[in-house]
Amino acid sequence: MTPRRKPNHVEGSCVRALWCVLLASSIALGASACKPRAQSAAGYTWAAPGAPAMTFEDAQAAPAAWVGGRPNVDLESAIAASARTAGLQLTGDERLARLALFCSERLAEDPTLPVQALADHSKAHLGLYDPQATVIALDLTDDALASELPARLSKLCEGRACRHYGAVLTSHGKTSRLLLVVSDRSVGLAPVPRIVSVGTPLRLTGTLRGSFVRPRIALHRRGAADQVLEAGDGPTFEVTLPGQASGSVEVVLLADGEDGRVVVATLPLLVGLEPPREITLPAGAHDIDRSAFASDVLARINAERTRAGLPSVEISSALSRLAERHARDMRDHDFIDDVAVRTGSPTDRVARSRAVGATGAVLEHVAKGRDLATMWTAAIGSARTRESFLARNITHVGIGAAPAWTEQPALYATWLLVDAAAPVEPAQAQALLLARINEARAQSAVREVAADDELARVATEAAEAFVHGGASVTERQVVEEANAKLQASSRKYSRITVTIAVVSRVEDAATLHATRDPAATNVGIGVAQGERQDRGGRVIAVVFALAVPR
Repeated sequence: MTPRRKPNHVEGSCVRALWCVLLASSIALGASACKPRAQSAAGYTWAAPGAPAMTFEDAQAAPAAWVGGRPNVDLESAIAASARTAGLQLTGDERLARLALFCSERLAEDPTLPVQALADHSKAHLGLYDPQATVIALDLTDDALASELPARLSKLCEGRACRHYGAVLTSHGKTSRLLLVVSDRSVGLAPVPRIVSVGTPLRLTGTLRGSFVRPRIALHRRGAADQVLEAGDGPTFEVTLPGQASGSVEVVLLADGEDGRVVVATLPLLVGLEPPREITLPAGAHDIDRSAFASDVLARINAERTRAGLPSVEISSALSRLAERHARDMRDHDFIDDVAVRTGSPTDRVARSRAVGATGAVLEHVAKGRDLATMWTAAIGSARTRESFLARNITHVGIGAAPAWTEQPALYATWLLVDAAAPVEPAQAQALLLARINEARAQSAVREVAADDELARVATEAAEAFVHGGASVTERQVVEEANAKLQASSRKYSRITVTIAVVSRVEDAATLHATRDPAATNVGIGVAQGERQDRGGRVIAVVFALAVPR
């Protein structure tokens, strides 16, 4: 992944000044002429943007910021400055500018057009193998709107290897629209023919960029099992792909990076076929507001957890990237399952992600439906899925969605729920709990309790016995054993009461009613964290031993 520079706020005024010139230029030049689209029950069809590319290949830097269909150095400077402000370094790719122009012309015909879906369907025609070519559309009515671009770029490229762009600025009445296409290109490939003869082997040679390693290749043909080929440790690789039967075959190149195993290139090959001269968008193709979708899902999950008396979960951008990639994988390869041939199980995907870090339990829900309301009704009506949403030890969620490319509108969705709480440091947890208990006792006008090392030793042994003992070890068992040890060894206390709380957060144990015993003067606190599969994964056991003096 390309290193992100620190934001440069000094450049903001320069960018705004450039926009003043650009807005005037685009209005004077006007937009390119657009050809009408053909509509049928199957969707919409346009003449493709120029002759079809015969190869998939990397590109040399080229002017990729256009005004009125021609390169413009002022726009190029403005985008470069905005990228630097966002901590990015973007290189122009003329093909991405052509893609931006094609999408801009279509938007001029119909402002409701799902422009992201159109870009996804059009990039292969231009010889682009980037897995993501994301569209940013900004309607500019004054120079102040230019301040939006750095923020949009920063949010869009979080956790992504954004390296290339193409942009078009056109006029629409009294306003101007900037259409910017930003792509991930984490591998440099030697040119790959887009059209391949039946049965002819194909050589794939390239070099991974950034921190990516361990390339592997999946050959995907709809309706058939993927062929998977390992390509060494990287970063350079050279693999001969076996000859294929007639039809469309997608070459998917994956590699391990910050977010685990991800797609770094997609090359849809035409085996014994001619390239299409038209771009067709299915009737049900649509775009979604991913931020609004994620907020809605998070609110629904937390509402259920609140009703069940459980703590809310937080959304994680790193988990959301994993969830969205899996949603796109299901959409692109026509399946609904937690397990993917290319990336493995949810646990595999999370474990490979350096951005997520260590976790306990990993749960995932996948769905396909007309809209969120439909998918939620089905999810909450499933006892197994509802149980996942209400897992006590879940702390974070990742939410991803991909609009389907079908005749009827639909969504693929992935909701990834994990225990991503930080590891518990027993000494810190004991000090925190003692402070919380005494705060609560003070509010109840009960005297404070003091820590007792011997009580704490036995309480710690009990907590560790519970988290490491497996399903056969119960709370009652560890409490009885701890009570027996303390009653036999302690001579300075008339009564010792042992209680246990199994929680997902240390502080939740401080609310245990037994800790308010007004007769108690001393306490031993034991804290242990570990895996209990019968309890859904990682748990925290807190044992209190409260003592009353003789």
